[in-house]
Amino acid sequence: MSTTSYSCMCGSFSATLTGDPALACWCHCLMCRKQTGAAMQLGVWTPASFAVSQGDDGLIKYGSSGGVFRNSCGTCGSF
Repeated sequence: MSTTSYSCMCGSFSATLTGDPALACWCHCLMCRKQTGAAMQLGVWTPASFAVSQGDDGLIKYGSSGGVFRNSCGTCGSF
């Protein structure tokens, strides 16, 4: 079982994912293109073994469409 740690660009938020993602795909819907400013975005759906290490209280949660929520760091804006 693999463990992956990551953080936002400024380091205010960090998290750990244990195990393989449940699903990963390239999405080119309008909302993903708007969020990234690119032609597509990699979407990764995580299993229950996702744990926030620090900065959970600094995340900005935005309800973008149909029950979909997007998170970004409240300090640097990265996700």
